[in-house]
Amino acid sequence: MVATAVADAAWASAYPAFHPEHRRSGLEPHRVLGCYYFTREFIRGETVVDIEPVIDRKIRAVVAHRTMMRTMLQDHKERMARAGLSAPGLEAVSADDSAAYWDGLIRAAAALAGAPVGLGAAERFRSTVPCENDPLVRYLMSL
Repeated sequence: MVATAVADAAWASAYPAFHPEHRRSGLEPHRVLGCYYFTREFIRGETVVDIEPVIDRKIRAVVAHRTMMRTMLQDHKERMARAGLSAPGLEAVSADDSAAYWDGLIRAAAALAGAPVGLGAAERFRSTVPCENDPLVRYLMSL
């Protein structure tokens, strides 16, 4: 819900008709250059960020979210089972002792994300920031 609200606010912030009372108070619309959206697909996303210097901190932060990680672990197990796939290593992971699982998964995902661009550990994001590779931007630049 928060992510949706932030994305809506970023989009709407440049349009003065959304909150005319702000303009009357002396506030000008703010145009956000673009947004970065986290992708759970490790090899997709055109914006790549090197996380090698902070991957240990990231793993500690993830593991600290015990309730969320317990739920995600159960989700991983159920999805594999429903797909008819066997993952004995995953099935053996205890919800009360899953730090090693998350450590391995995060490091593997970061390696997959970084490999195509020569990074040891990375995260990928979808971006709405204008860049020369964007077909719409190329079109606009050709006008």
